[in-house]
Amino acid sequence: MALKPNLRLQSARRAAGLTQVQLAERSGLSQRIISSLETGDREGSVETYTRLSKALEVSVSYLLGERVPEPAQAYGRSEVLRDPGVPPELRRLAANAKLCEELEITVEEWLFLRHLQLPYVIGFEAYLAILHVLRSCRPAV
Repeated sequence: MALKPNLRLQSARRAAGLTQVQLAERSGLSQRIISSLETGDREGSVETYTRLSKALEVSVSYLLGERVPEPAQAYGRSEVLRDPGVPPELRRLAANAKLCEELEITVEEWLFLRHLQLPYVIGFEAYLAILHVLRSCRPAV
């Protein structure tokens, strides 16, 4: 049985190692809203769940209770920073929070970049170029 959105939100927040206050700061919502969503006293709008999903690096679908991988299985910017096997220049990209926020790098993109098998070390700019090429290869929606 899938978790209800309030429990998914709480689970995702805890998996990200965030307090309600920290999540509120990251998402631009108030701690009071986060609390009322987690207790089930309030239902969130699409915009609210979009903000939360970006802040938690999970999909809106996950937060709304669809059967998708748990956030612990997700691989986002915070995991790149904690992963000792990440190449230094990819870690440098992940450490630039402002740039990552502007680029809106998805979990799938982080996983792709993390698991690149190259015969040599590439630089920060090369990771940005690969991300650009990867995005240009996506089918139009």
